[in-house]
Amino acid sequence: MRRLHSEIFARQRPSTPAPGPRVAGRAAAALLLGLLAFLAPTAAGQDGRQTTFDPHAMGLEARPLIVESLGLEMYYPLGATFQIQRTGRQAVVTLLDGAQIPAWSMRIQPMISTLDEPTATAQVDQLLSTWRAAGREYSIISNEPAVYAGRAGRLCYLRQTTGSGEAVVIGWLILPIGEREFLVCSLQTLPKEFPRVRPIIEASLATLRLRDVTEIVDERKARLDAGKAFLDGLTAERLRSLIGPGQWYRYYLPAAAAESGQDVELGCMYVEYIEAKRGAINPDRSEDRYDADDHELGLLARVRGHIIDSETDTTIDSRAFYWLAWDHSQERWSIQVTTRRGSRESSEAQTGVRMASTGDPRGRIVVIDSSASGATRDEKNWETPGVYLSQALRWGLGRLLPRGDEGRVLSYYFYDGTSASIALRIDRWQPVADASGNWILTSQPKSDAAKIISVYNRAGELIRRNLPDASVSEPITLEALNRLWRSKGLKTEAPNR
Repeated sequence: MRRLHSEIFARQRPSTPAPGPRVAGRAAAALLLGLLAFLAPTAAGQDGRQTTFDPHAMGLEARPLIVESLGLEMYYPLGATFQIQRTGRQAVVTLLDGAQIPAWSMRIQPMISTLDEPTATAQVDQLLSTWRAAGREYSIISNEPAVYAGRAGRLCYLRQTTGSGEAVVIGWLILPIGEREFLVCSLQTLPKEFPRVRPIIEASLATLRLRDVTEIVDERKARLDAGKAFLDGLTAERLRSLIGPGQWYRYYLPAAAAESGQDVELGCMYVEYIEAKRGAINPDRSEDRYDADDHELGLLARVRGHIIDSETDTTIDSRAFYWLAWDHSQERWSIQVTTRRGSRESSEAQTGVRMASTGDPRGRIVVIDSSASGATRDEKNWETPGVYLSQALRWGLGRLLPRGDEGRVLSYYFYDGTSASIALRIDRWQPVADASGNWILTSQPKSDAAKIISVYNRAGELIRRNLPDASVSEPITLEALNRLWRSKGLKTEAPNR
């Protein structure tokens, strides 16, 4: 079943012209829930490294790959893709050339040495002796000491003929990262590609940074402690401060980023907080049909979204309701998404529940995705983490986060619809360095995700949100939105519904 949620809308929006290659196979329902998510910033702002070089000129991507569990940061080759797999506590990164027929692949992972006197050179020697003992023929291209990320290691390239008779080039970079632990980067390419691939890979490795894992663990604990202190301070009175008139938001691609040289309208959204009974997450159900628990009062975020894609004659509409008990003990949410393309229409839904029970004060989080017809149903559940950000609160962070003389970095776990999992979010909250009184929230759903930059005024109202794909969200009145859309020949019926 297609994903209903996408926490970074920039990766999921329709085929509006934008810089760089377009991504095929986007799920329509994910497009709209991505729009929902971009107004609810997602997790962890991590310090960006100020660079004195131009990664693109070196054949590298502008944004580094960050794998917090490995303490690793590096700029990877332009156009390459990566995948991070986790088995237990171990993370393995696979990089793949982005060409239609990949010219190279590289695997990065930690290794615990079994040698009596472990060194990078000894590890390479052991690998070569193992090959010789197995009768594997090879010829060494180079095998030299190498220093990357301030670590003295070993870089070895060799040529081998596989059992099928194909010649390949294999490279190993081995760097010490602990007393008996090493980071191993394993490259595989073809001999004819090696002269071109080698400088690109080594340029990427030259940007490698490695941090001590203990330092990373300490930083994560400090962020979680800050996140817990913030959430613990959100009393019912503080939550009620969110209640008030709703706000419309314009979502568009600025002219500077659009191929047409003009602003491109992508959609709009309406967000409102009210006090409501728990049963209100289903607006089609009358109160006389509520059960006893449905009458409990709490905070309700009501969100309506509308996406337009004129190129494919597609519109995507949603209704989302996020309810939270005043004491944070339970939450519920309900999302309905309808996609219309020409005369065709399809609908999907998601419901979420978090409820404590006797002997389990945190409770479990249960999320169910289904089609409107009920033909498909996908259910997942997780134990609620100790520091957990409820779905309803993500929409009001700009008004809830504390002001002070200095900023802070906070982490909390939350339900991440992009990966359909519980993820660790980091938010960097800091004042703007001028007399405006504005604050900036830099958010990521995980440490290796692109950053979302949100600017808020003194009252915590959103001024502007910049997404990784250059699209922008800004507040607007419904009247101004309708005037703008009419001036561009766009239908305005959907935003008024």
